[in-house]
Amino acid sequence: MSDTNEIVEVATGEVGRAGSLAALDAVRVKYLGKKGTLTEQLKNLGKLPAAARPEAGRLINVAKKDVAGAIEQRKAVLEAAQLELDLARAGWWAGILSASKLW
Repeated sequence: MSDTNEIVEVATGEVGRAGSLAALDAVRVKYLGKKGTLTEQLKNLGKLPAAARPEAGRLINVAKKDVAGAIEQRKAVLEAAQLELDLARAGWWAGILSASKLW
């Protein structure tokens, strides 16, 4: 999977399927972490011919930005969903507590 477009496509698919912040963080580490797929590609730039390095580096950096952007968007969605759930739970408890005062 050395083609950056393919990596971005697979990574964004995984990002979209992440159902929790922990799962999303695992995807982030897999692609952007210290030993992540895209990070490893940057480390291997030195093995390429000198003429190919600038373009390859640019493509990898664009891929990293695309994946990081997808992660940030999904993180916002997951955090909003969690907040909504937390507020719903708090509202439910508030209703129970106020009803219990009536007895």
